[in-house]
This record gives sequence, C-alpha cells and structure tokens, in this order.
Amino acid sequence: MKPILPMGMLAAMMLVAGCGGGSAPAVPPANDMAEPATTNFQAQVAALDDERRNLVMIRAIRDAGLNCQEVTSSRRTESEGMTYLATCDAGTNFLVTIGADGNARVVTGADVR
Repeated sequence: MKPILPMGMLAAMMLVAGCGGGSAPAVPPANDMAEPATTNFQAQVAALDDERRNLVMIRAIRDAGLNCQEVTSSRRTESEGMTYLATCDAGTNFLVTIGADGNARVVTGADVR
C-alpha cells in the first residue's frame, strides 16, 4: 500500500482535468468565521468522462510514487466505496480508492486485476 494523496492535490487534479483552458477564477479571501465548504469529491470523479477520470488516476498513481506513463483505462470496481481499477500503458493495474474528503489511496500488486 502506498501513501494517501493529500486532499488538496486531488481537488487541484479535478480542477485541471475539468479545465478547458483560460485562467482560473479568482478565489475569495478566507474568512476564519466561515463554515468549511463540503464537497463530494467522489461524485465529482464519478461524473468525469473517461479521459478526465484517467488523468485523475494517473495523478494519484504518480503522487503515490509509482511508475505509470499513461492510464489507458479506468473503471469503477464492484467493491465498497469509490474504488477504480486503473490500467497503465505497460499493463500494470492499480486500485485507486477516492475518499469523500478527496484523499486517494493507491494499491498495487499481483492481486490487482
């Protein structure tokens, strides 16, 4: 098992994956009294098209320190939670679990099929 991808990294990946170009919108200044925003990262990843979902998967795999040049496919598995089977161009498979908080956990090994 490899390290968990920080929440901010997954959020940034999803923003980049959904980007069609142009500059990023201005972010309002932080307010210490404001309620923390809740975002369902799992739903955002599930709603992505194949190409953008593959970009999220490769970012999670690479951020976990694993070797993958390109994710050629990714599909949701039947396991509980938001787990995807990501296949790299070399034929290596990884299980990427997306947490509701935006953290990704990447598992690799012979059992991943």
